[in-house]
Amino acid sequence: MDFFTYFQFSVRYETDTYFITSLKKDTATHISDYIHEWRRRCFLIKFEIADQFLSEWFTKSFVAPTARDIDMGGFITEEKAIGRAKYLDLVYS
Repeated sequence: MDFFTYFQFSVRYETDTYFITSLKKDTATHISDYIHEWRRRCFLIKFEIADQFLSEWFTKSFVAPTARDIDMGGFITEEKAIGRAKYLDLVYS
């Protein structure tokens, strides 16, 4: 146990949903970089968040035209929303 205590990484875990909901994609950030940051922040949250909330927050974090394109088709999971964002990244390019 002393070994693990001495060599453990200093990782800070968040306990608030503001950590995710405050993330907004701006026009200068590439979509794939934004997805990477989104997943990193989700990983640092200690508790389980319902997939419906994650997909909604992910979609709303984009600017209006992109968010509308991601949200087409009603309720989607977080992974489907991320998949659509990746697809739109290719389309927009």
